[in-house]
Parts: sequence; C-alpha cells; structure tokens
Amino acid sequence: MARLRPSLLLLGCIACAASGRLDDVASNVQVAPAALDFGGVYLSAAPRQSVTLTNGGAAPDTVAVALDPPGGAFSSPSSAVSMAPGGALQLPVVFSPSVAGPASAVLRLRWSAGQATVTLSGRGLAWPSCPPPGSCATSAFDPDAGSCSQRALADGTSCESGDPCLIQTACVAGQCLGQLDRCDDGNACTLDYCVPGQGCQHQDQSAKCQTSNGCEIGRCDPATGCESSPAPDGTPCSGDESCQTATVCLLGQCSGVPVPDGTPCALWWAPCVGDAACKKGSCDSPTADGESPGQPLWSATGYWWGGLRVPPLDRAGTAYTFGPPDVDGGQSTIVTALDACGRTLWSSPLPAGPESVDPGAPLTSPSTVLTPAGVLATDYWGNLAAYDPATGQQLWQTFLPAALGGDAGFWANYSGHGLAASNQGRIALSLNGSDAFLATGPETGPAVAGFTSVPLPHPPPVFWGKVFFDAQGNSYANLNYYDSNSTIYPQPTGDGLSVTSSFDPAGNQRFWFSGPGGDTRQYFEILAIGSDRLVGSGGMDGTGPFTVEGFSLSGEELYRTVLPGALAARSAAIDAAGTAYVGASCGPTDCAGGGYLAAVAKDGSLRWQTILPGGEHPVSGAALGDGNLVYVVTGAADMAAIDDGGFDVVDNSIVALDTTSGALVWRAPLGPAQWTDYASLAVTPAGTLLVDWWTIGTLTAYFLGPHKPSPDAPWPREGGDNRNGNSPRPAGVAGP
Repeated sequence: MARLRPSLLLLGCIACAASGRLDDVASNVQVAPAALDFGGVYLSAAPRQSVTLTNGGAAPDTVAVALDPPGGAFSSPSSAVSMAPGGALQLPVVFSPSVAGPASAVLRLRWSAGQATVTLSGRGLAWPSCPPPGSCATSAFDPDAGSCSQRALADGTSCESGDPCLIQTACVAGQCLGQLDRCDDGNACTLDYCVPGQGCQHQDQSAKCQTSNGCEIGRCDPATGCESSPAPDGTPCSGDESCQTATVCLLGQCSGVPVPDGTPCALWWAPCVGDAACKKGSCDSPTADGESPGQPLWSATGYWWGGLRVPPLDRAGTAYTFGPPDVDGGQSTIVTALDACGRTLWSSPLPAGPESVDPGAPLTSPSTVLTPAGVLATDYWGNLAAYDPATGQQLWQTFLPAALGGDAGFWANYSGHGLAASNQGRIALSLNGSDAFLATGPETGPAVAGFTSVPLPHPPPVFWGKVFFDAQGNSYANLNYYDSNSTIYPQPTGDGLSVTSSFDPAGNQRFWFSGPGGDTRQYFEILAIGSDRLVGSGGMDGTGPFTVEGFSLSGEELYRTVLPGALAARSAAIDAAGTAYVGASCGPTDCAGGGYLAAVAKDGSLRWQTILPGGEHPVSGAALGDGNLVYVVTGAADMAAIDDGGFDVVDNSIVALDTTSGALVWRAPLGPAQWTDYASLAVTPAGTLLVDWWTIGTLTAYFLGPHKPSPDAPWPREGGDNRNGNSPRPAGVAGP
C-alpha cells in the first residue's frame, strides 16, 4: 500500500489543475476606461487623465506600457508598472498638442496573462489674441487657465494716451497720465485752448480790439496784442447820418459837419428811386415826391404759375416766383428771384424728373414757399426742389409720387395752395381732386424717405383746398366742395360742403369739423391763422348770411359773427391784437350791392364796417401795412359779362383804410383788367404793394404814398396775406 501513495498524490495534483483551483495564485489585470477624450486643449497646455489598472489575482505582475504612434501629442510617464496582487493604480496620460487640429493615439498595455488597448483623442486649439487693455499694460494668454492675463507696465514707461490735449505722458499705476497742453502759439491775437479729442484750437480775437470810439481804428499785433490809431479825417463815425449833419472824424475826434446839398442819400421807404439827394437838410427825390398813392413802381409779367397767390417774400422784399416752361419746349419751369425793385437776382430751372409723367396729366398745383432751408418749388408734374435763396443754386430735387409711395394724384385747382411750410422744418401738400390727404415731409433734404401721407376725413366728392401751418408746426387742411351752383359735379351728402382738419407735427389728427359751426349746408374757408386763433368765413354759397368765425388753434369755436353779404374774399389779415380784417361782397339789398371791409375784434364783436367806394367788390383779401393802414384791392363787376355766372372785374382799385376807424385814407384806380375775379396782395418792407392778377399773371409794385411804414416795425407781421401758406416766424427764429 505504501508504494501507491506518491502516484495517488500526483494524480490528485493533476486533478487540481484540471478543476482550476491553481488560478488563485495567477495575476488578473483589469483596464478601464477603454477610451480617453481630452476635447479641445490650447497649444502647449498639458492636461492629464488616468487609466485605472487593477490586479484581481493572487500573483504579482508587470504591465508594459506603449503608445502607438510614439512621440506624438500624447505621453505617459511610465513604460512599465508593477501590479501587486489585489492592487490598483492610476496610469497617467498627458495630452500636450503642439499644432492646432485633431490628434489621436492608442495606449497599448501587456502583462503576463493578457493585453488591452485604450483609444486616445483630443483637439489642439490655437491661442486667441489678447489685445492690451491700454498703453500702460500688457496682456498674454495663459493656455492652462484658458484666458488672458494682464500685467501693468512699470511706472515711468512712456505711453500714448490717445488724447491730443495731453503731453509728456507716462505710465502711473497702470494709467497713462500727462500734462495739459497749453497750446500756446505765441500769437497774442489768438485765444489758445485744447478740445479733448480734437487738439489745440487758436481762436482769432482781433475783433475785440475794436473800440467804441468811431474815430479810433483798433488792430491786433501778434507780438503785443491790441493797439489803436486815429481814423483818417473824414471817416463817418456815428452811423446815424442825415441830410442835416454828417458826423466825421477830425484829428481822432467825432465832429459834426454840415451836409452840402446834392449829397446822395437813401430813402428807406422808397429804395428803388435813383435820384435821392440831400436838399436843404432833407433827403429829397423828385421821383418819389412826385408819385401819388397807388402809382405803379414796376411790373414783371409772365410769372403766372402762382395762381392767385402773391409769391413768398423775404425780409428784404425779394419775391420768389414760378414761371412757365423753358422756351426750348422742355418741361422745365423757372424759379426766379425779384428784388424789391423788380430786378431779377437769379433764375434757376426746375427740370422734369426722370419719373415725370405726361405733362398733360397734372399732379400738383405749382407753388413756391420760403423756408429756413431755402426756396421750395413744385410744378404741375410732381417735381419738388429746394434752392439757395441767395444764389438760386438747386440744393436737391425729388419726385413726389415716388416720395409718397406711388400716390400720384394730388392735384388741386387754382384757388388752393398745395404747398406750405412750418417753422419747425416741415413742409406739407394737400390735395387730390377726389381722395383728399395731407402729405408731410422734411424741408431740409430730399424728401423721398421722409414723406408720410395722412388721409383727410370725409372729403367732399370734388373739392378745392388750402393747407396752413401755425407757429407751433400744426397743420390745417381746409377742403370745400367745388361749386354748389354747378350741375356738373354731384352734390356731397353726409358730412356736408366743407371739412377742416388739423394734424400735429407728427401727423396725428388733432381735430376736424364740417361746415361753419357744424352746419353741413354751408361752406367754411380758413382765411388767416394768427398766433392763437384761426379766422374763417362761412355761408359762402351766394345766399347768405355771411359769417366770420374765430376758432382757437385747438379747434374750439370762439365766436360767430353774422355780417351782411354773401361772398367773402379768399383771405384776411389778423393784427397783433387779434383783430381780423375781412372783405366781403354785399347782397343786392345791402351796401347798394357793392362791398365792404369789416374789422372783427378778438372777441367777435364788430369794431367797424366800411362800405367800399363806388359800389366796388373786394377781389382780394386784406393786407396789413405799417402806419395803421390796411389795404384791399377792389373792382366794379359786370355780372352779365360771364356766361357761367361769375363776374368780370372791369374797374380795379387799391383802397387804403385806417385800421382804427375804417376811414378811407386813399383810393387809387388801377384801370380795367379783364377776367381778374380775384387778386392777392402783400406789403413789402420797401413799402410797396404787390398784386398778383390771376389770369394776366403780372406782379406789380405800387407806391404807398405819404403813409410810410416804420423801419422799426417787425417783419413779417402777424397775419397779413396768408395765401402763401407761411405762418409768421416767431421772434428769434433764424431764416429768410
């Protein structure tokens, strides 16, 4: 039996190996994870991740570490690691890209009983730029932090502040500081200073060297500053010359000397005469002294496209007119500036625009207005342009239908004015023969992008109209049914014969009303707009009664005054006290069938009423002049001369009335003028009267006689002939 034991032990061990019990003494290495993704890593950064190795067996082992490919962006600090039985360790892997872009590798692990691989991936990122935060600091990118880091330069380092007013700049605690440049140019005649962001300025101060002594001549020496020297003998020194005494410099003193007869002088109230000279202490002109009130001074014909309107006038009395097309047969029309003596200062064409339509299809009512931005003119074909009032140079031009988004039909007949200007830099056009709207836009540049169109409420079916501005920039559109006696046009229904609308400068509707005082059976026409009210006429259908109505600028009715008569002139004048001067034709039983001028006070009471001489009718509205005078153009009418029921004025006159009492001061017959049912007039600073006859198309200036306007009177006055759509310019507002 003893012989058999070794064999049995060997067989038992073989059996043990077969059953697996000997694995407990071998290594058992596990690897996790199977892949490492480093994502985006800035160049030269070296982030690390780890692979976990565990030995689950009972025997130690060694794990060999290799990278495929070797020497790339990935690395591991060990080529082999020892694993104790039951032990675990972290095998570091570093990703340090040197070029931008994707990178990959394989980590290969081998041990006595097996092997494993780990896939490695990442992406190299280029460094972003780090602009310095200022001239006294640097900025560098930290790839490990992934951000820019800043460092202040050492104090005293020279720097650029970017401000031209600082000199000798250096870094102090990270800021670029320096001294303020005095900008001294060594010139005693300049004020030296520095404007941040712009640099040194040298303002000439030579004007301050002028003295109040008119017999001293001040000048500035760049080396020493202000100096003065006596003016030459004979130099005028007071600025208040007359034909009695002239003040001149003698030996540096202002002295009065007699003025000899024959010395040329100027009559400010009659600037167009050329023979004014001193005579016995007075400025005398045989031409001016020999003229009587109402005598024509000059005329200009052919400027007939203004319709019933006096053209706009500036403070010097220059009229800006609109003439017929060029003689070359083109569509261009002519804008002309005539001075107070009727002389042409300049003429400039308004060429047809590239989109102009057939001239046989009028779009707009030809018109001119004067604004702070220049002279604006529009022709029959929808072209609008601005001109320099001094030179006539065209500043810009636009085509109104394009500016209004294709609204191509806004024509009005002769009795309206479709163009007006405000003091707030806006212009407006009203009209269309059937679909009424108010179009507003900027006056200071091409209007293509700035015009808006506001529909007017409840327009009559066929109408004529006007548009006004007040001093606050609010606009007023006044529409009236074309002809209540005509069988051609259908009578309007619903909202009546007239519509008056008002809009604020932004185009928002403020109010509207129909007819005079809401009476839809009567007309209402705005005659003039003053500083705090508008005045209009109602009851103008030929049957009466005729009313004068005052409204506040917010649309509240202030008064309604009934006057005899059936037809009012198309404009009125409002003086500074709020009195409205309105001319009207009388009925067959009133005023002997002639006409009258009424002065309606601010509260609506009748101050006075004057029957016009000779049975004449007013054919124009009133115009205020200095010297307490109001003017109106009248005419005797031949009612049978016109087949369509109108009247033909055959005897025209200018009538001057005293504004206090209505008394007749003078009347000057103008002679017969065919087909001049209406006219308009205005008093100029030169003391002349311009009358624009409708169909003849002549502008005429008339002498006003001994009642000369005061040179100190404000110009333009409030009210006046508002037919050109211009509101009085407030005090202090610059412009023509």
